[in-house]
Amino acid sequence: MFHLPDSVGLGVGHGTKVFTKVNGTSGPLKEVYLLANTQIDEFIEKAGRALDLDAPVKAFFSSGVECVDADHLTEDDVIYISRGEAFKASEAGDSREVVGGYMLRGNLGQGGFGTVMRGVHMETGEIAALKFVPKATFKELSDLQRVFQEIQALRNLRHPNIVRILDVADHPNSVCFIMEYCEGGELRGYVEKNTFLAEEESRSFFKQIVRPVHYCHTKNIIHRDLKLENILLDNEMRCKIVDFGLSDYVSSKERTVTDAGTQAYLAPEVYSGRSGDSDPFKIDVWALGVILYAMSHGRLPFGCPDTEACSMLDSAGLKFKEELSAGLKRLVQMMLTPRPEKRASMNDISIDSWVTKHRFARFGDETASLGEDSSDDADAANPFAVGGAAQRAKERAALADGKDTDTSPEGGASLPLAGEVTISAVFS
Repeated sequence: MFHLPDSVGLGVGHGTKVFTKVNGTSGPLKEVYLLANTQIDEFIEKAGRALDLDAPVKAFFSSGVECVDADHLTEDDVIYISRGEAFKASEAGDSREVVGGYMLRGNLGQGGFGTVMRGVHMETGEIAALKFVPKATFKELSDLQRVFQEIQALRNLRHPNIVRILDVADHPNSVCFIMEYCEGGELRGYVEKNTFLAEEESRSFFKQIVRPVHYCHTKNIIHRDLKLENILLDNEMRCKIVDFGLSDYVSSKERTVTDAGTQAYLAPEVYSGRSGDSDPFKIDVWALGVILYAMSHGRLPFGCPDTEACSMLDSAGLKFKEELSAGLKRLVQMMLTPRPEKRASMNDISIDSWVTKHRFARFGDETASLGEDSSDDADAANPFAVGGAAQRAKERAALADGKDTDTSPEGGASLPLAGEVTISAVFS
């Protein structure tokens, strides 16, 4: 189960906010705040009071997995509370409402932003995800700006590892995004089901996350809310970054003040309110470090980047599983560097030896990897290496100029899992 480290309690300040609803109903979400060291029984009882539910007994994640430990809850989770019965998806999934030409056929998820439903096009049978953001939640002008910021960002970004927006539909009560459907669900759920991911699989997924983030940065867009929940998997297990509601157009020369994001993934400068003094692109780099650590360990490195966590990083450093390679450990430490001016850049990550391992395919019996510390000379000497040192040098020069070096169709290609090296992975 995906959880916070044992030494870190949930809740800082006013506590960690989660959303609760009655199991199997379409009723409204109710906010519940968790303080540090809250027990699961205490949480269920508190949620029952918020929902006006008699004798609450069990709590379930939206994936249907039962929650047995309050430390497994993270900010903005949606938790279903039952009287003891098994998990049942919202009855709203039985709706036959038609929106934008799509018949709603099931509830895919719910959060503080609204609801995501599965839709089937009435004429073509195409399946899409429809995200409903209730207009009633627009309390301030900034709330409306956030929605249109997401629409603008998604329309301007075309990358195989970023979810595509198909349309924005008219709806009386909500702003409705019609988006590409990712039937594999959240990457977080995949990690939870596997407890943690092997290093090669972590590398494969991480490459698919780094590529679109680097692409966004070349377009002067920062995501600001990168986390496992905002990375979906399609039917071929390819990563798709979603939820650009907190994204922003920035420049590294023009500092941007932000307090956006999810606590466990926040960069220290954002958490401390000093983001205006540093490079805004480094905010996403920090989140990538948390994501890689979480995939390879099955838990978050810390609950928040407070003074204690940053001091630990500067002195003793993170605790890693012994079987992980030195390259992975080094890369995580490069990204989870508290001082943003010393933190790795997206260019550094993109050409890091751990990330680029298996980048160049070999033919026949030459499919063995070059190894983590292989040099440019080894590539040049190998007649089977695709691209070799010249290609790598070209990419480094392009990255230094801030250019997108992904030359495969639509900006990228699917990646093999578990260390597979095939000719289709040349630009992975």
